[in-house]
Amino acid sequence: MLRYLVSSLQERNLNFFLLADSRCGDEFNSLPYTKVLPATLKERKKFYKQHGADFTSVLCFGNVPPPIKLKVPVYTYFHNISLLKIPSDGKLIPRLKFFLKQRLIDYYGRNTDAWIVQTDNTANELKKHLFSGKKQVYVLPFYHIPQELKAISLIKSGRNDYALIGELSYPRGHGIILDVWKRLHEMGFDRTLHLTVSDRTERHIAYRQKIEELKGQGVKIINHGTVPFSEIINIYKKCKAIVYPSSNESLGLSIIEAIESGCDVIASDLPFTHSICIPSAVFSREDIEQICKVIVEYDNSPASKSTLKIHNSINELLEIIK
Repeated sequence: MLRYLVSSLQERNLNFFLLADSRCGDEFNSLPYTKVLPATLKERKKFYKQHGADFTSVLCFGNVPPPIKLKVPVYTYFHNISLLKIPSDGKLIPRLKFFLKQRLIDYYGRNTDAWIVQTDNTANELKKHLFSGKKQVYVLPFYHIPQELKAISLIKSGRNDYALIGELSYPRGHGIILDVWKRLHEMGFDRTLHLTVSDRTERHIAYRQKIEELKGQGVKIINHGTVPFSEIINIYKKCKAIVYPSSNESLGLSIIEAIESGCDVIASDLPFTHSICIPSAVFSREDIEQICKVIVEYDNSPASKSTLKIHNSINELLEIIK
């Protein structure tokens, strides 16, 4: 999203300064005006005190408003819904960290003039959980869909598989999808499921080991790992639908990509799904048997094509912040 935002600013010849944190490395060093800082509030505060008067508007892109009040319009793009809905069944320490982050964002919310979010669902959650959410909230999703992905929407034959595209995530339902595909195999339903889970942590490695165990039992799962987007396009080309048992999403880019590529969406019957698209089928993510039934019914019977309810709002975003 940051790369797309920067390229959009450049295409329109808008004069901008990028304050990036150290996680970006030197990727944006070729820009005319860029400064890389450690990802700390202390460094941000120091920068704004020295240079806050140099700008006509500020867009904070990483959920957290400025640590001081500025004399220019400030917009904060909030796109981590996990910071709003803290899981009630998680471990105490992670839940406490999420709570403290939430309170910090709420505290600094007095320093932003408005929030910008990606969906109506995120807007509703922000207003519910942040007192500072009472400020104006713009719903302005933006995303880049390559033409190569849109082109495969014309391909109708050879699309029999299913996918869950995205990195391993508890909220995204990766654990659920394995239970579902194991149960489908037991029922005699053997369509192939495509996943894209890396091996970067012990948790990822354990998940990949579970995939191999299921494959040894005859369950048809292909884990592609970390792949370039060209390979993601090839995965979509083989699939008729994505199965998305997520508990919540700030945007759900995989859903957008799937529909743009000609795939249908079978997803959790939750507000985030309905704020993004009109899915072909929905299910209760808590009920493995129901998810299996919904997938089998979709596979055997004609279903309405999934359609998007949102659009790329990059132009509206740039009009506001410029």
